[in-house]
Amino acid sequence: MKKVLLFLGLSVSQIWAQSSVSFEEVVLETRKDVQESTQELNELRAHIQAERLPLATELNVLQAKAIALRKEVSQMRNAKNLRQSERDHLQRDVIQLRQETDFVDSVFSEYRRSVEARVAVAELSFVQEHVQGSPEELWRGALMWMNARRGGYAYPGRVLDAAGREQSGTILVLGPVGYFVNENTGGVVVPRANSVLPGLYSFDSDEELDALSALANQEEAWLPLDVSGGDAIKVEEAKGSVVDHLRKGGAIVYPLLLLGLISLVMSLHKWVDLKRMKVRLDVETLDWLSAVTDDRESEGMEKAAKLASPLKSVVTAALQHRKASREHLEEIIHEHVLAVVPRLERSLGTLAVFGGVAPLLGLLGTVTGMIHTFQLVTLFGTGNSAPLSGGISEALVTTEVGLIIAIPILLVHAFLARRAKSLLGDLEQSGVQLVNVLKSSTPAV
Repeated sequence: MKKVLLFLGLSVSQIWAQSSVSFEEVVLETRKDVQESTQELNELRAHIQAERLPLATELNVLQAKAIALRKEVSQMRNAKNLRQSERDHLQRDVIQLRQETDFVDSVFSEYRRSVEARVAVAELSFVQEHVQGSPEELWRGALMWMNARRGGYAYPGRVLDAAGREQSGTILVLGPVGYFVNENTGGVVVPRANSVLPGLYSFDSDEELDALSALANQEEAWLPLDVSGGDAIKVEEAKGSVVDHLRKGGAIVYPLLLLGLISLVMSLHKWVDLKRMKVRLDVETLDWLSAVTDDRESEGMEKAAKLASPLKSVVTAALQHRKASREHLEEIIHEHVLAVVPRLERSLGTLAVFGGVAPLLGLLGTVTGMIHTFQLVTLFGTGNSAPLSGGISEALVTTEVGLIIAIPILLVHAFLARRAKSLLGDLEQSGVQLVNVLKSSTPAV
């Protein structure tokens, strides 16, 4: 059809181009061309008709292949989806198995930690060596450890002695109690702070060391047993000496100790002084006083000079003025009694002052210790308690020492003041007796 239209276009163009050609010739030539084009068109239609059947057959074959391929693709997609679903299931199973594995590992780790936390310090090295590794190894090690505990066991181990030196030897485990022995030393295995190795509380006597050696050789032996699990040994080691305890109080402790020493000396001196005083007239003294006359006055003065003070001065003054009136004699005796009061009250005021100053010095030490503590907190913070122990010890020890010194001083002061008051009362009573005896034996003038 395209050729026909092209031909017609060319014919028209030729007609307009060759105006000299006749119309009939043009028509004839055109018809001829139409016939040729029609014939050519028919040939093309026949050729197309001849090729349609194999093409349709080929199309059907290709469509069947396409349907088969689509079906195969659909099957592959279904298989892919099925495999993806199976993969998702397997991934979920893997995640679940991992979670179960992690749970089992955490359970065994927690069991290992609980075993290490509950085990005695003497068994820790043995347990850490055997209760390790995979769950199977952990289980076998735990069984071996529990079987070994029946009846006690021994294993080579290391400890740190009191000086911090490492000692190698044999550790003997008997239930919760552990002992260590080697050629040089031996004792009870105890926990040691800031150390992976246990400590050693050494035995001092040769008898206990021989008993340890006998026990290491599986022989019968008698050994000391710590039923507190090492707590009693910790308390005993933490006590320290009195000097070490006082040194923790700092510089304030020294004036406190000096104050206590002075108070002790003054208290003893005052107690001895009051103990030596004689203020009561015994029956024998009253008898010879009643027998004193003018001719025996010198004899009475000699006996009065042998009396203990302060009764000596009172009796001597009374004998010297025995002939005076009763009122005058009473005033003389009362004057000598009053002269004894300063001696009775001597050092009591100083002891009272010391009893009040001692807790104040302790409080001063507390304040300085807390200031020191706050300075350390500013420098090191509150995370590490070791630097703070010095200031806290200074604050508490000075208060303790101040109270320990002040309380006995106040008690001794109260006792001595009561004793002095009692002696003064007895001396006044003796003065009254002395007046009565002398006036009853001396004739009125």
